[in-house]
Amino acid sequence: MLCTMIITAAYEGNLLAFLTTPEMTTPIRTVEELVENNLPWNMVLYRESVEDYLNATTDPVLKKFWERKEAVEHISIPYERVIVVIIRRHWSI
Repeated sequence: MLCTMIITAAYEGNLLAFLTTPEMTTPIRTVEELVENNLPWNMVLYRESVEDYLNATTDPVLKKFWERKEAVEHISIPYERVIVVIIRRHWSI
């Protein structure tokens, strides 16, 4: 009986810890890791030099990174509204 109570208490404790502890993910440190994780990313296009560089790059990692962007053309609306558009991924403003 005592052994059963100890095993049950240990099981419940481990189950509770598993269900309540957030999953720890490793941080993304390089562009290669970002491309491998297939995380979506958005960019408001302002016709700047970074866009020209990424558009013309021959680096395969940067090329793949640039091709996966979800671009929003330059828009003149309040910054807060842009954030809402990006979060909801609903491009019709």
